[in-house]
Amino acid sequence: MSDAHMNLTAQASQQKGSLPNSSKKIPSKSGVMQKATDDDTREIDLLQVFRALRAQIVWIILAALLGGGIAWGYTHFFCTRQYKSKSVIYLVSASNSVLNLSDLQIGNGIANDYATMIKSRSVLLAVADNLGLDYTFQQMSDIIQTENPNNTHIMNIYATCSDPELAKSIANETARVSIKKISEVMEISSPNIIDEAIVSTTPASPNVSKNTLIGLLLGALLVAAFVVFRCVTDRTIKNSDDLEQYCGLVTLTKVPDMNRHSSGYGYSSYYGGRSGQSTDKRSEQKGGSAR
Repeated sequence: MSDAHMNLTAQASQQKGSLPNSSKKIPSKSGVMQKATDDDTREIDLLQVFRALRAQIVWIILAALLGGGIAWGYTHFFCTRQYKSKSVIYLVSASNSVLNLSDLQIGNGIANDYATMIKSRSVLLAVADNLGLDYTFQQMSDIIQTENPNNTHIMNIYATCSDPELAKSIANETARVSIKKISEVMEISSPNIIDEAIVSTTPASPNVSKNTLIGLLLGALLVAAFVVFRCVTDRTIKNSDDLEQYCGLVTLTKVPDMNRHSSGYGYSSYYGGRSGQSTDKRSEQKGGSAR
């Protein structure tokens, strides 16, 4: 029994030694992992992205119209219209109606000082008191803006609020109070008012056309970005090229679609037509022989 057992053990050892090395035959998965890594860093096919955008052009247009409609409705019904009025003063003081060179040089240099004095607490609170407005200094500061055009001795005073009449009154009163304050502080002749503010009939903000255009663009861009994202991240296999790209498999043959009857392609459509025609001919022959 011991000799037989030893023989069986020896034969089993020989058979085990004769078996092929499984590590050499089993394909490694490193190639698949390398392919997956390549997929993550693959180049974007611009033609494929263009086709995806063209296929969804209807949704892009609808999204643009929806975004523009929402922006128009919000701007038209929910945003408060603001009106802006402007008064203009001349910064250079006049002495006996004759301007000298020093006045012009000083007027160009102190434009920033004038703008600061116009928006000072004393001037703005005096304007509010003269008009009987219960506004704080911060509220008046938000209403008043100043502008000095480049290379000029002009100071524009803007007043912006929801009431066009009030905007005109604030701009004119600010110009009158500020030139008096500037004359007292700087001990010079008062600057002159060139233009007084008038009532504005057109709101300065919000801009309905601009907001509507922004809504159109945002709506279209959001849907287009979603389409591009789906196209770039799509890993589904649609044809043999995708199979080779994603899985590294080469297509050896293709099987025709047997259900494409309507288009007239495929074996079933072809042979089905032949069999149908032969069946009709046989029926006609039988009918003729019966007659």
